Amino acid sequence: MKLSEFKSTPKNQEKKQEKVDAKANEDIKSMYEKYKDYDSKSLMHELFKNVEQQKSEGSFDFDKLQAQVQQMLPYLTIEQQKNLMTILSQLK
Repeated sequence: MKLSEFKSTPKNQEKKQEKVDAKANEDIKSMYEKYKDYDSKSLMHELFKNVEQQKSEGSFDFDKLQAQVQQMLPYLTIEQQKNLMTILSQLK
């Protein structure tokens, strides 16, 4: 292989980003399909089960989750913000 094939060019970076975006979209669609028929109680159960699993594996990052929640807050109603903050406090 030539060295130029290893070089990261804007075109290569763009292709890589497209693959990442496509994978993220697939993941979102898959998650939607999995959970679309769950009621709120079932969704909360799944959330807490997943968080417990991540905590036991050492992969749960509360600070990262909190930062993501902070980014979403401006797009939510006051009631939605309160609900989300209550859930977040339960996950800590």
